Parts: sequence; C-alpha cells; structure tokens
Amino acid sequence: ILSGVGDIGTIPRLQPPLRNLMTQRSARFDRAHHRVAERFRAHVVPHRKDDPTIWYTERDLWSADKFHVSAAGHQRWADSTWRTFEPLLEQHG
Repeated sequence: ILSGVGDIGTIPRLQPPLRNLMTQRSARFDRAHHRVAERFRAHVVPHRKDDPTIWYTERDLWSADKFHVSAAGHQRWADSTWRTFEPLLEQHG
C-alpha cells in the first residue's frame, strides 16, 4: 500500500502563488504513486480524493503552527488509510 499524496496546497500557512504550485506538485507526486502501484500491483490510499474544502474549513485538522496536521488531521489520514486497507484484509483474511 502506498500512501498517495493529498493536496498539499491546503496547508493554511501557504499563500498564492506557492499554494497553487504545491497543489500542482502534490498532484504530480500522487500520479507517480499510482504509476508505481500499477507496476507492482499495489494499492494507493486515495488521499487526493478527500474533499479539499474540509482541509480549508476545518481548522482543527491543523496544529497551531498552521503547517503540520494535528491529531485530528492524522486521524483523518488514518481513517482513509484504513478504508483502503480493511477490504484487502478481508480478501486475504
């Protein structure tokens, strides 16, 4: 399982044009994760599909420095990872 890359441009501390650049760059890295996963028949956690407006509006997902995610943000990532991982456990049970 590869982690995939969410929209790094949602980091509250980033301002345009850096925010826009990081959105584009993180999309490029996410595509690379998908190419590698396809090559090795692996799975990618679809962090990129998470609604970015949540990351803009739910400020409790971010730590006080507005750069790193908080415990709530890590929990959201963990939940997304689990939704990818759990069906695989059931298949190979």
